[in-house]
Amino acid sequence: MVHGRRERVAKCPHCATPHPYTEVKFTAVNDKGWWGLDCCSCSKRFVIQVMNPDESGAAYHIAERHDGAYEGDPAILATAIVQHNLKMNEVRHRFDYGAKPLYVCGEVGENLEQAARAALLAAAGDIQAAYGSAITHCLASNRVPEYEHVVAHVDVPCTCGAGHRATFYAKFAWDGEPQPVDEFLLADVSGADLPETLDGLFSKDEAMSFLHKLAIRWHLTVDRILVTVPFVGHQYLKAAQKLNAWQAVLSLLDPRKSAFVTRSASFTSYKKVLEEVDGLDHRLLAEYGLENKLVAANLRKQDFHAKFYAGMSDTGCEVFSGSANLLKGPSLENMSFRAQSMASFKVKYLDRLGVALPEVEPRCAYFALIRQSEDGRWTCLQQQGSRIAA
Repeated sequence: MVHGRRERVAKCPHCATPHPYTEVKFTAVNDKGWWGLDCCSCSKRFVIQVMNPDESGAAYHIAERHDGAYEGDPAILATAIVQHNLKMNEVRHRFDYGAKPLYVCGEVGENLEQAARAALLAAAGDIQAAYGSAITHCLASNRVPEYEHVVAHVDVPCTCGAGHRATFYAKFAWDGEPQPVDEFLLADVSGADLPETLDGLFSKDEAMSFLHKLAIRWHLTVDRILVTVPFVGHQYLKAAQKLNAWQAVLSLLDPRKSAFVTRSASFTSYKKVLEEVDGLDHRLLAEYGLENKLVAANLRKQDFHAKFYAGMSDTGCEVFSGSANLLKGPSLENMSFRAQSMASFKVKYLDRLGVALPEVEPRCAYFALIRQSEDGRWTCLQQQGSRIAA
């Protein structure tokens, strides 16, 4: 029986490139062993001593797995190894249905978020069954693409009489353990007027809540997310409060598809409070590849005071902008939202910003869509294209 899993990182003895891996520990007998692998950077062979070499694992290819003590060339043995429980790049999304609603009926102004959640939960059993069948099929077949997401379309009633369609999603459960339907995230409700809802004066709390909901939306619907602010928090916050402000936004953004632009002093402040509050040296974290990747990208700009947040795709962009920095509080900020073409966004924002954004991998072209057919049955089918389209 597995007693636990230890997250470790070993540096290549040739080039010091960090290689993360998971070491499995059993409650009873544990076997000593070692791996032989080719460095992900310099391609030279090196060795990691690892407990239970057959059951332990890594995201990269392991060329050799051996039981017993390693007795080969000590020069190729990894000796710079750390064990950790850090999750500096973990994305933690939670849709707050109690906060000011983002999705409001454009006709009658009705809050559509609570109604969408009620409709989702009413169909939870049928959706879970369709999802489970899809997972079973995908795990048994080698002819389906590795979806990133499962998407559920749910009809939402409204006093406007027209009705709406909500789009919920979750990471597709390739581990065979589907998430409960009540953990699916709300990414859109048709018929909501976002430009109208997001235009006006809002408290910092409300602006941050809207940003959180937009980040959830954009992680499904766009290719890249851009956060551009000169400051995170403000200079009068205590160190723990500054770190909380940073962690609140960093936990919303997947570094694989996001970019964060701020002033040099803001990045320096983050590293300072990280060490002061949590005792973590950012430089040492970077040596082992454990640092936050958005901070490590170091996308700096000094001469700006603009604050805007954007979801970008070739097919179009959504921009939330105004006076609000990344900070909670009761004071009022002016904010607005608009959709525009990528060409327009490039000219009006990216070219003016003048910061080269790193390349990102393209989104998976396919996803699994759960929806109710005309005969009332809930099915899960492979789809290609926009996640929002009904």
